[in-house]
Amino acid sequence: MAEKKDEQPAMLSTEKLRELIRSLDMQADPTRTRLEREAAAEKDAVHEFWSTQPVPQSSEVVKRDGALHPPLAPEQIPQEPYALPTDAMEWCVVDVEDAGEMKELYSLLTENY
Repeated sequence: MAEKKDEQPAMLSTEKLRELIRSLDMQADPTRTRLEREAAAEKDAVHEFWSTQPVPQSSEVVKRDGALHPPLAPEQIPQEPYALPTDAMEWCVVDVEDAGEMKELYSLLTENY
């Protein structure tokens, strides 16, 4: 159908334009799969928490496996527990022989980590 000279071309909505841009971005490197693109994005991501932890970073190549620190003699292990960030937290001792406590610990870890 031929357009008349006075008619304006159809305008795309903002959402439609965004969708087209996302589509083009996903097709920027057709040789990479979605998982490869996500892995590359993860490698470039900044992780404020994990960057401070003693674990391999996503950009790091692990060259050896093993303990983070050399073994300590029992007398070298501090007898006082580390300070917790707030008074609302407290250390507790888990009785591994108590099925109820073990179930509570299991729930805490599986639901939060």
